[in-house]
Amino acid sequence: MVVKLSNLAYTLSERRTHHFHRAYVVTNSTNINKGGFVFGKKSTKPPRIGFVFTGQGAQWPQMGKSLIQLFPAAASMISRLDRVLQGLPNPPPWSLLSELREPREAVQLRLPEFSQPLVTALQLAILAVLESWDVNPVAVVGHSSGEIAAAYAGGLLSPEEAIKIAYFRGQACKITETSRPLGMLAAGLGPKDVIGYLSASDGMVQIACFNSPNSVTLSGDRSGLERIKLHLSNDGHFARMLQVDFAYHSNFMTGPAASYKEMLQKHCQPPLQGRRGVEMFSSVTGTLLDRECDHEYWKTNMTSPVLFDKAVTTMLNTTDGPDFLIEIGPSGALAGPIGQIKNSLGDKGSEIQYCAALARGKDAIKALFDVAGRLFVSGSPVNFSKVNEDQNLPSVIVDLPNYSWNHSTRYWHESESSKDWRFRKFPHHDLLGSKILGTSWDFPSWKKNLRVENLKWLKDHKASGDQHPLSCADPMAIDGRRHCISGSGFYRHGHRSSISSSSSYRSY
Repeated sequence: MVVKLSNLAYTLSERRTHHFHRAYVVTNSTNINKGGFVFGKKSTKPPRIGFVFTGQGAQWPQMGKSLIQLFPAAASMISRLDRVLQGLPNPPPWSLLSELREPREAVQLRLPEFSQPLVTALQLAILAVLESWDVNPVAVVGHSSGEIAAAYAGGLLSPEEAIKIAYFRGQACKITETSRPLGMLAAGLGPKDVIGYLSASDGMVQIACFNSPNSVTLSGDRSGLERIKLHLSNDGHFARMLQVDFAYHSNFMTGPAASYKEMLQKHCQPPLQGRRGVEMFSSVTGTLLDRECDHEYWKTNMTSPVLFDKAVTTMLNTTDGPDFLIEIGPSGALAGPIGQIKNSLGDKGSEIQYCAALARGKDAIKALFDVAGRLFVSGSPVNFSKVNEDQNLPSVIVDLPNYSWNHSTRYWHESESSKDWRFRKFPHHDLLGSKILGTSWDFPSWKKNLRVENLKWLKDHKASGDQHPLSCADPMAIDGRRHCISGSGFYRHGHRSSISSSSSYRSY
């Protein structure tokens, strides 16, 4: 049977019952590989979703191409943000739409005037898609500049204010001259273990981000970072330079932070009141946000260490906290730290799911569809009409095979009456009738309705007073047409009387 993929997706998601046992597959062809299915069971409660926002450093060329091409909601959001930036007194000579779609050198994306607004714009576009799918969080947290998009998801900023805050963050770094090359280094060690590697840096390198119990990000002089990276690698520890040319979250950012605050005061509006039902956990304080995301907050965000480990741990330990984390950003850059944080929580952490909304490479958008699939398997009410949206109106496949019944478990629960009827030992008797279903064979009872039309010989058997001293509850019924008979019978089984019956018969 040849079918259109859009019709198949529509029929299965919208016109079929969603059962307890579930599965999904992400494909662009009807030649589906059975091994590509992901199976699971619906949870007793819908998952509580938490959004985790990546900071800068994970960007890559054309990271928004497939997202913008495939989802109108994403393209509309990027165009909206572009209009905001072009409306500034000194607008950028480039557009978000072109920089996210067209090929660019990786070195260009390292420049803060590009990396800051591009990552935030991509995150807002992903949020627009998730919102159209009815995927909404109960809590959000951001890593470094990822707090800008997190504040929008929490209802604390409008898209217009969010993209301006990100844009001016990059501009503040652009106009600030540094006397030496700066950078940031991700290290696979905890805060206590990494201290020994910082002693040779003469204070020019410091811990900028506390990512997890076993992961930190260092910030400072690039030459010092390169030496530390070499020592870490020689000792068998993970070490990778980030795609940034500034020492964020360190003392080196004092000058840019001051310029940043001035720009925000001049061009940005006060923050909003927040979105009901969504809590934001701050990586500046490591706790639930209890202040406005104002100009001073964003200045502090640029200079102070990122307490991501503490913020995520606090979020996951709250009552009714999230148990399904979705990383919103260019890739799953925070997968390692989040996994370590989950491990530190013991059994509770093992029950928390994690997935990234985007991945690097040509199949980047597959990760977003995987998010929808995993939410569906977990029991979240995802709007699949939007997930599988097609330009052409889909049709129902009316002759699609029915689901096969799983016969591995027996669900037959039969009553004693049903067993008596299916396995009856004796045929129907003219006088006794049939055993009453469900009665014990130790003391069985029979029931029989006598009808003259069914038993022709009964016409020759009439009860009259002297000849047959039988009693009847209705004496008027003893005539030529009616018969009222009551009595008892005893039957031998072996050497003892084991079966008895008492019956009342009325014939019409």
